[in-house]
Amino acid sequence: MTLGGALYVGAMGTGVGNVVKAYGTWRNLYATGMAERIAGEQLAGRAGIALRVMGAITAAVSGVAAAMDLSDAYESRSLGKYELAGLQLLSGLAGIAAAVFSILAGGSAGGAAVVGGLSITGWGVLLAVVLVALAMAIDHIRGDAFAQWLERCYWGALKAGRYSDPDQEKSDFNKVITGF
Repeated sequence: MTLGGALYVGAMGTGVGNVVKAYGTWRNLYATGMAERIAGEQLAGRAGIALRVMGAITAAVSGVAAAMDLSDAYESRSLGKYELAGLQLLSGLAGIAAAVFSILAGGSAGGAAVVGGLSITGWGVLLAVVLVALAMAIDHIRGDAFAQWLERCYWGALKAGRYSDPDQEKSDFNKVITGF
């Protein structure tokens, strides 16, 4: 999931880079007064539409990920994993903020509007970096699938959420060992 998140952030960065490149091309054409200015304006208009679409997609993804993190935080807290729950809660709140900034970036002001000394797009990039760092910290604390199985097994350290059915414990062990 961390790799998928990193790839998504990388894809978003590429998309933002393409929008910035298209905007720079349009500004260059406009500033030099070239005859192709109309084509540059059309390109900038398409780039604006692409930015709005990417903002909507990012808002949806951030919102869903935030809801999942908040749900995981509640579950981790109920299991007594307070450090993990705190990171998941922080990740959920950062995801909500990312969704809000993505919606604002897609609005009429676009990503150029300044909030707190930083553009909305800048806040989005900053939150993306924070979310990747939080995901890495959460994965580090949570551990791999085998560590999670060990926590829940007969010898595990969990006070709540341990296996109550030996068949389920064995089935999960086989899944962990085989990778499925």
